[in-house]
Amino acid sequence: MEHRIQEQPDRTVVELIGDIDGGIAQALAAIRTAAKSRTIVFDCSRITRINSVGIAQWMGAMKQYTGTSYRYAFCNEQFIDAAVMIPQFPCEGWIESVTVDYHCEPCGSVERVVYPCDGDAETLAAQAEEPRTCAKCGGAAEPMSDIGVGFETLGERACFRPRR
Repeated sequence: MEHRIQEQPDRTVVELIGDIDGGIAQALAAIRTAAKSRTIVFDCSRITRINSVGIAQWMGAMKQYTGTSYRYAFCNEQFIDAAVMIPQFPCEGWIESVTVDYHCEPCGSVERVVYPCDGDAETLAAQAEEPRTCAKCGGAAEPMSDIGVGFETLGERACFRPRR
């Protein structure tokens, strides 16, 4: 797992790149040491795969993040699937945004759309499951997975960003 850390005035943003597997505990320890803010946002858009060893190590390593608020942003299908299967996986953090990939059959393009999570999982699921107009050719772009079902499950567990 590679990661990139970017300090912002009110948070540390950590871009996670690659697989969450047996090497994640070491990466999370390095991130915890390097982060300057007590608020950490994990950018999950470039996670490629998550396995059970990675989830177990993640959950163990996050116990060391005491006194730190953490969130998950741009959560892709791999992250959502893991969080649905293992309710403890998001730990104490909450999901502030998710991504959905849409494929346009006529032109073959793929578009990634980011949806903010405002606590209304039912609306989010309905939006994610609707076809979109392809920006490239104007055709119908369909969601590439049934990720909306996962949104509803996570919403029931109060995993999404609290309403303002």
